Amino acid sequence: MGRRTYAPVLEVPWQARGAKWKPLVAAEAMSGFRSLKLESKDLGDLGAVWLAENGKLATLEHLDLTYNNIGLRGLKALMECKQLEKLQSLSLRHNNFGTPGIAAIGKSRAWPRLVSLELSINELDDAAAMALSKWPGMERLEDLHLVSSKKLTGKGLRALLEPARRLRVLNLDSNYEGGDTVAEAIAEASHIDGLETLLLGGNSIKDAGMTALFNAEHLGSLVRLDLRLNSTWSAGGANGAMPAFAKCSWRKLKYLDLSVNGIDAGGLELLVGAPAAASLEHLDVGHNYFRDAGIEVLLNASRMKKLTYLNLDQSGLEKSWDEKIRAKHPKLEKLENDQSERFER
Repeated sequence: MGRRTYAPVLEVPWQARGAKWKPLVAAEAMSGFRSLKLESKDLGDLGAVWLAENGKLATLEHLDLTYNNIGLRGLKALMECKQLEKLQSLSLRHNNFGTPGIAAIGKSRAWPRLVSLELSINELDDAAAMALSKWPGMERLEDLHLVSSKKLTGKGLRALLEPARRLRVLNLDSNYEGGDTVAEAIAEASHIDGLETLLLGGNSIKDAGMTALFNAEHLGSLVRLDLRLNSTWSAGGANGAMPAFAKCSWRKLKYLDLSVNGIDAGGLELLVGAPAAASLEHLDVGHNYFRDAGIEVLLNASRMKKLTYLNLDQSGLEKSWDEKIRAKHPKLEKLENDQSERFER
C-alpha cells in the first residue's frame, strides 16, 4: 500500500472514569496498526499523555487527534513520544494548545518523517507562524492545513512558506483577516512550484490579491484552486482580476471554485476564454450575477471541452437554458442551476 492509505484503521473508544481517561481497550490492542483515529474523544491532556506513555504506537503512520481539547502539556508529551517517529500524517485540528503549542512545535524536532500536518482552528497568528517556520519538519511537509487561522496575515505566511519547498497542498480556508496579503505572499513564494491544491475560500481577497495569484507562473502545477467567497461587492467585483486570469496559462487546472465573487457576464467571458479553462473539469461560479447575459457566454465557450461539472446556482440564469448548456458541453455529468432564490446584486 502507498503511504497515504489509511487502512487498517483502529478507532479506539474512550470513557471518563473519575478524573482520569482510560481506553476501553488494552494498550496492546493498538499495536501493529498503521492508522489510529481518535477524533472528538475529549482526551484532554491526560488522555494525550496516557497515549504517548502507554500506547503501542511504533507502527503508526497516521494519527487523527481532531477536536480533543489537548493543551500544551498533552502536545509536549506527543512531541516527545519516540514511538511516533514513523508518523507521516498528524491531525491536531481544533485543540486547545493555541499559539504557545504551535511555537513549541517550532522549537522541537518532533515527528521526523511527517509529511502532512493539520493545525486548523488552533489560533495560529503571525508570531506562531514565524515560530513554526523554524521547525525542521517544514522542509519535508507536503500537506499543510491551517483553516480558520483568522489572525494570520501575509507577514506570517511568508515566513512559514520559506522552508516549505515540497508543499503540494495548502489549505487556508476561512482566515478572513489576511485578505490580499495572504494571496500576495503565496504569489511571491516562487519556490512552491509543486503546489497542486490551494484552498483560499473565505479570505477577503479582493482584486489585487486575485490578480497577484493569477499572474504567478510558479502556480502552474495547480490542479485545484478554491477562491469562493472572496471579493464579493468589492469595486468592480472580481472583474478586476479576470483580465489576469484571461492570460493565465495554467495547463493542469481541473477544479476551480469562484462562487460568490461578484463576477458578472463580462468577467465570465474572460474566465471561460482563458487558456487555463481548456483543462477545467469542475467549475463553480454560482452565486455571482451573470443573469441572462451569461447564457451567450456559456454557449460560446469553446475552450471548455472537458467540463463534467458546472454550478450556476443563483446567478440569474433561467432554468430554461439548461438544455442548451448541456448540448454545448456534452461531457457535463452534473449541471446545478437552482434559481429558487433569485440572486440580486
